[in-house]
Order: sequence, then C-alpha cells, then structure tokens
Amino acid sequence: MTTTSTAPPAPELPLNRLSPLILLGIYLIVPATLIFVLLDAVATNLEFSRRISFDPQLFLLVSLLLQTPHAIASIFTFADREYVVAYRFTLAKCILVGIGTLALILLVGDLVFMACLMAYNFYHQNSQQAGIAAMVARNKSRLHTLWRWMAIFIASIGLLAIMIRLSPDVQVLPDAKPVMIGLSLLVLAAFGFVGTLVARQSKTRMGRLLIAAHTIMLFVYAGMFALDLPLLMILAPVVVHDLTAFAFYINHNTNRNRDIRFNVFSRLRNIVPMPELLLTPLVALAAAGIMSMSGSTATSYFAFVAILINVIHIYLEGRMWKAGSLHRKYTLV
Repeated sequence: MTTTSTAPPAPELPLNRLSPLILLGIYLIVPATLIFVLLDAVATNLEFSRRISFDPQLFLLVSLLLQTPHAIASIFTFADREYVVAYRFTLAKCILVGIGTLALILLVGDLVFMACLMAYNFYHQNSQQAGIAAMVARNKSRLHTLWRWMAIFIASIGLLAIMIRLSPDVQVLPDAKPVMIGLSLLVLAAFGFVGTLVARQSKTRMGRLLIAAHTIMLFVYAGMFALDLPLLMILAPVVVHDLTAFAFYINHNTNRNRDIRFNVFSRLRNIVPMPELLLTPLVALAAAGIMSMSGSTATSYFAFVAILINVIHIYLEGRMWKAGSLHRKYTLV
C-alpha cells in the first residue's frame, strides 16, 4: 500500500477503543448455530436445516445482508481527499482487479470461479481473524502463523469437499471414505493442539479467548459438513468476518471524523441524521428487498455486480489494514 510522505495529523482527543468484548461476542454465532441445529434435529430430524442449506436464493440474500454493511462502510472511508491521495495506486489497481475478475469468469466458467472466490474469501476471513487475535493477544509467533495457515487449510478443504459432495459427476470410492475421515480427524486434532499452544502463548486473557473461539468455530465448521449442511457450515465464519470488519470500520470512521469531518459522507449527516451503525444495515436490507422482489434475470445481474464488488473489496481490504496504514492510525483495539 502506498501512503503520502506527510503523515496525517494526530487526533486531538484520545481515540475511541473498540472493545475486545465486542469482537468476542460476535463468536456467539457459533453456539447459536449449534443450538439451532440441535433444536431442528429434535423437531424435524434436520429436514428444515437441509432445506434451507440447499436454497441458492437464500444463500444469496444472506450473503448480501451480511457483506453489504461493511462493504459500504469500507467504501465510505474513501470519500476523503487525503485517503484518495494516499491510496491512489491501490485504488487504480482495483480497476485491473475488476477487469481480471471479468476475464476469469469468461475463461474458467461460473462454477470454477465461484470455488476460487470462496477459497479466496476463506483465506481472507481466517487471515483477518488470526491477525486480530494476534493483536489482542499481543503476540504473533511462528506458531501463531502455523495456526492461521492450518485454519485456512481446513476451511479450503471443507469448501472443496462440499463442492465435490454437491457435484453429481464426482463419486468418492467407498473404500476411500474411511481413510479420508481418518485424515480429517487427524488434521482437526492437530489444529486443536496447535490452537491450545497458541492460546497459552497469549499475553492477555481476551487473546486466549479469541484464539479458542476461532479454533472451536472451525470444529463446528467441520461438524456442519459432516451433517451435510452447507449453508450452516459457512454461516459462522462469514458472520464472524463480516460483523468484525463492520465493527472495525465503524470504529475507524468515528475516530477519523470526530474532531473534523474529513469525509464527504460524514458531512451529509445533517441531511440524514442517522448514525452509520444504523444507516448501512438499512441500505443492505433495502438492497436485499429489491433483489428478492426481482425476477430471475435481475437477480442474476445483482449476483454478478455483488461478486465484482466483493472481489475488489477483498483486494482493497487486504491492503488498507496493513500495519502503519492510515486506517490503522485511527483504529484502536
């Protein structure tokens, strides 16, 4: 990421701190998912869970509702002259990323592209959560890096496995299943062991709890795969990533524009007197409502635009939160 040679002025007042309790509380989606599945197992023998897990329209709506608020909040940060100048080369590269995305869709087809996109998402999600855990734990060792890559590996293999399971053209030999199950259990056990060691290295109690929460979430992820619930399988990782990112953007935007409203959108609050914390989710609800009432053709356009924005957003987000960036200057955990 490129920054200007002149550092921005430091805020006159102390920054608002993003409480680690909020970041930990987001992981409550994990026990909530487990409780939902348990209740449904008793009530319908998981028939309801399986029905919603294989509904592509519902999957698209959930993705839109979860990803739109923090995507809007991230775009919001660039309505700021200093940020546009500082990130000008990164923003220019976003055009090439968009063109490359369009070319990749045409070259490899929708199915392969979606697999690549979801793998990229899982890499991005787990890297974000591991980085935040290291920040709160005040420790980033080689073991922590190993734990992060193990989480990425498990998430990616789970995605590949669910796509193989859903593909009618791919059949797994019965003799291979016990071996695959055994290897999966060994990988999960190793991940749990490394996660325990990483948690013990944490210099803070909240860091240990965040590392434990993320480790447990990946075990639940594997459990949802075993139960053949693809939507619920990826729900917790997506919720945790998107709500965590949203919390970071709200904290950043509040701190950046508290003393002086550098951001163009922040000056419009006199016209729309509504905090960003409420405004962006309402925009997401409106977009989801429009999409749900649209025909199949319009929905396809929605999906296409959403995918394009998602790829650019992930690329941009991977650079705007690097240590020493302008975004990090105004964000405190």
